[in-house]
This record gives sequence, C-alpha cells and structure tokens, in this order.
Amino acid sequence: MREREQHGDAGRGGASGRAWRWAYLVVAALLWMQALFGAEGLIRQIQRRAYLVRLQRVVAEEEAANRRLRAEVEALAHDDLAIESAVRTELDYQRPGELVLIVDDPDPLDR
Repeated sequence: MREREQHGDAGRGGASGRAWRWAYLVVAALLWMQALFGAEGLIRQIQRRAYLVRLQRVVAEEEAANRRLRAEVEALAHDDLAIESAVRTELDYQRPGELVLIVDDPDPLDR
C-alpha cells in the first residue's frame, strides 16, 4: 500500500488511467482513419488497382489491334490478292470490262 502511495495512482486505474485509455483510443482511431483515407490509404490503393485493371484492358485491346494491323501490312507487302482486295474494298475499283452488280436489299423490318 505504501508503494501505491509513493508512486500515485497513475496507470493503475482511476481518472488518470481512464484518460490514458481514451488517449490511446483516439490515437488508434486517428491511425486507422489515416490508413483508410490518407493520401496513400487503403481506399486510394483500391482505386489505383481498379485503374490499373482498366489500363491493362486498354493495353491488351491496343496490342490486339496492333497485331491485326501488322498482319494486314505483311499481307499487303507480299500478297497480290490482299492488295487487290484492299483496293477493291477501299477505293471501289473494278477490273476493266468487269460488271459490278449492287444488290440493294431493303431492311425487311421497314415494310
């Protein structure tokens, strides 16, 4: 008992002990809020991961388009039929003496 009287009640309960517990709780709550909502918090990390997934999807689409275009360039560089097909499609050319029939099929839903 004399020891308690010499050192006081700090840290052993009472009003002072409750104040320290509240201080710890407030500090812990502030640290959690910083971890969740701070500049590099958990929510920001989740947003960055979602953005990364979107960018990876765009990159994959662009790489696929790039592969298609490279294949088309390769075909146009070495394949005469590919060149002819591209000229006919893009420039609406036909061979001399060739008869081109254009069939206009109206949309059956318009009737």
